[in-house]
Amino acid sequence: MSFKIKISILFSIIFVFFFFLIYDYLTKRGESYIIEELNKRGNSLATSLAMVAKEPLIDEDLAELSRLTYSIKKEENLVFVYIVDKYNKIRGSPDYEEVGKNVEDILRIYKAKQNFFLFEKDVSMGGINIGKVYLALSLEILEKAKKDFRKVASIIFFLFLFLGLISIFLFSYISLKPLNYIIKALKRIGEGDLEKEIRYPSKDEFGKIVEVAEEMRIKLIEYRKDLMEKERLRRDAELAKEIQKMLLPEKLPDLREYEISYYYEPAFYVGGDYVDVLKTITHTFCIIGDVSGKGASSSLIMALTKSFIYSNYKTSRSPIAFAANIHSFLRDKIPDDMFLTLFLLYLEDNGNYTYSSCGHTPPLLYTSNTNLLRKFKTNGVPIGFSFVSSEEYPSFVQKGQGKLEKDDVLFLYTDGLIDVRNEKGETLGEDGIFNLFYEIVREVKSVEKIKNKMVDKIKEFMGKSEPEDDITFLIIKKK
Repeated sequence: MSFKIKISILFSIIFVFFFFLIYDYLTKRGESYIIEELNKRGNSLATSLAMVAKEPLIDEDLAELSRLTYSIKKEENLVFVYIVDKYNKIRGSPDYEEVGKNVEDILRIYKAKQNFFLFEKDVSMGGINIGKVYLALSLEILEKAKKDFRKVASIIFFLFLFLGLISIFLFSYISLKPLNYIIKALKRIGEGDLEKEIRYPSKDEFGKIVEVAEEMRIKLIEYRKDLMEKERLRRDAELAKEIQKMLLPEKLPDLREYEISYYYEPAFYVGGDYVDVLKTITHTFCIIGDVSGKGASSSLIMALTKSFIYSNYKTSRSPIAFAANIHSFLRDKIPDDMFLTLFLLYLEDNGNYTYSSCGHTPPLLYTSNTNLLRKFKTNGVPIGFSFVSSEEYPSFVQKGQGKLEKDDVLFLYTDGLIDVRNEKGETLGEDGIFNLFYEIVREVKSVEKIKNKMVDKIKEFMGKSEPEDDITFLIIKKK
């Protein structure tokens, strides 16, 4: 059932209700008016008859008394009229046969037959009651008037009801025309058609609804754009994660002189973190790196870097030269606003190591004989800046060397670990990493257990917060 029909029915019910109230009121008023007029008329007739019947009643002039009653008999709706003496004997009547009878007996007969208004008037002479006048008017006029009134009222009612329904329907159609426009507009929006502007020339409540609908359409267009962008970013993130998986070593080499383990947890918008351990004839090559930015582009650059490393690491003998070769390879291949930080570590079986740092976060070194933890000095310029030539780049690389003794532990990590936040928005920071690792490495000896303990502590710090960047670290322990 449409809204127009519903509102038409509603207004019709209201119309019928109020018309019924008016009809009932007018009927009662009409009935009261007729009764009032009958009372006036009956009282007037009875009073007049009582006045002219005095002398004939004293003289017992029955003929005159009957003539007086007969003269009133022609009155419309008259049921009966009697003039009686003080003994209630009829002395005047249009029907001569009723003269001399007791008026009470006659009245009893009339009351059994029909309804009427009875009027009684005393006939007095010198303050002495000498008789009475009895006059009755029929109630048929009242019933006839009520019937005629109902008939006329019914005709008027149905006429006004018909005209009212047409008026209500037309009013509903005209008034709800903006609503029909709004419904069609919302239906278009529901079907995904957001291009057509919603406009309707109305300044009432419907006009305000149209304005709200137009605002909703504009916001939905913006939301759809945002949704498409988020979907693109989601696909980009999924692609980046797939690329990221390919960057991670499937299995670390089995080293006789070292225990090595790594951890990697991607954020939703993954970056370009990379960690690897490669075995050559003369040394073990450990790499950890991070591409600036997030998403598939960062992962693709790191994948490109990995392909170069895998093609050249076996012939490389110096981490500085290798870093310079990577810079030369990537310098003209990545955008100017992107760069790559790397930490390259060459480990020999006897514990000697050399490293080069290309703007990467400083690793931590725990020395077991002193029970101390220290940071590497790692400045250096990241790889890929176009303003640094391939020939100049080695001079911008932070380099160093040292030796790992038994039970010494190296901890290499990316800046995603520094940026870990807890539920209060506080970051872990370099000092937090330093203190956390120092606490664990003094108590736990196995590399795997150190890694698991670090992960537990990091997640405990984060609580319900999600990582904003990849968390990657590499642990190396000298046996």
